[in-house]
Amino acid sequence: MFQDPILPQYEERKTDEHKTPMASDPEAQALISRHKDAYTVANVTVTVGNVIKAIGILVGAVIVMGSMMEFSPHGGMNTQLMLGLLTALLVGLLFYFVGVLVSAQGQILKASLDSAVNTSPFLTNEQRAKIMSLH
Repeated sequence: MFQDPILPQYEERKTDEHKTPMASDPEAQALISRHKDAYTVANVTVTVGNVIKAIGILVGAVIVMGSMMEFSPHGGMNTQLMLGLLTALLVGLLFYFVGVLVSAQGQILKASLDSAVNTSPFLTNEQRAKIMSLH
């Protein structure tokens, strides 16, 4: 009977891949460190996006207040006041939109990291929960 020379190597590798990961494995420790750093980057990205959104709201509010103080001393609506309010709306929305995009990029990175951690054969469930801050 013909024996495939690759099959025994495949069987050995297959049994090695399905061993239970240990907490002290160097692979697990390296993954834990790498993923914690990546989650830090993702959290900072989300925070930067939130700060940009807050700046947009603040800048829009400052422009509205400045427009109202400058262009409506008698309480009337004029063209300059309308242009100031429109400028405030556009600038505020622009900042807010960019903040949403930056924050979404951080959330996408978190989701990608969750998937990578969840499918890693080098980690135990406790390590996965610790990395994803669920434990």
